[in-house]
Formats: sequence, C-alpha cells, structure tokens
Amino acid sequence: MQGLRAFRLFARTANNTARRNYGHGRVHKYPTLNDMPVPEGDYFTLHAKRNRKYNAILATGISMVSTGIFILSTDKIVRFHWNPPETYE
Repeated sequence: MQGLRAFRLFARTANNTARRNYGHGRVHKYPTLNDMPVPEGDYFTLHAKRNRKYNAILATGISMVSTGIFILSTDKIVRFHWNPPETYE
C-alpha cells in the first residue's frame, strides 16, 4: 500500500511537470521586426578594429607557413623537386 501511494505521488508530480511546460494557456506572441536589436555605435570604427585584427592573424599565418616551407626546403627533409636531379643514375 505504501509503495502504491509513493508511485501515485511520483506519477502526479511527473505529470504536472510535463504539463507545466505548455505555458498555462497563454497565447504565443510571434516575433516581429520591432523585437530585433537596434545597431549602436559607428560601423566604420568597429569594422576598422576587426579588420586590423584579422589582418594581423592573416600576416601571422602567412609568415608561419612561409617559415615552415623555408625550413623544410633548406634542411632537405622534404624534396620539392624544383630543379631536375643532378645525376640521372
């Protein structure tokens, strides 16, 4: 009997939890363009700041790749075969 009472209490709580998520009969308000955020500040200063950051990232990437290619080509770890072989043996 005690187990049945606990099960009913659990079932009622679980049912109320699931039922509670439907908004209690309130009507859904559809979003409109007036609900969207309005831009603030100057676009050009923000764009210049972001562009400076992205250009620094680009320059760092190009320098790292070119440094890596230079190290690989001078240490003869990887042969790029830019010139024909010295001997044909």
